[in-house]
Amino acid sequence: MFVSLLAFFLLMNALGLAGTHWLRALNVIFVFVLIRNAIRTYMNHSGNNHYDDFADFFWIGIRTSLLGIGLFAAFIAIYLDKLDPQFMADLAVNERFGGEITPVSAGVIIFIEGMASALICTFAYIQLVKSKTSEQPNKQSESLRKDIGKV
Repeated sequence: MFVSLLAFFLLMNALGLAGTHWLRALNVIFVFVLIRNAIRTYMNHSGNNHYDDFADFFWIGIRTSLLGIGLFAAFIAIYLDKLDPQFMADLAVNERFGGEITPVSAGVIIFIEGMASALICTFAYIQLVKSKTSEQPNKQSESLRKDIGKV
């Protein structure tokens, strides 16, 4: 995840579009695809029945996101502080943060924004996976039918 977010940022920076802030909404595509890949890899390698795996799927998505988005936020903080302070100055002028923004606070904002989108993407993908599976037969209702049939 970190590599794809970094590559997209550097590409936008090279094209002169790093200041176009609405393009960061496209990061959600990278987040969704990579969370999807992480969960699908787990599904392919585990022998579980996928009916009781909501917590596993959720934590796989969150751990994947924490690592990728955390590294990207740290990179952005370092980039804004050491590599391109002029971009930091432009960001402070063009964005409405309610005061002075620092590279660290920009990194924290990116982390919070990224994790919020990761939570939404993880939950949405789990719902997509769940909707493609048939409902697991309720073992208790089957035994009730047998018991009712005996009466």
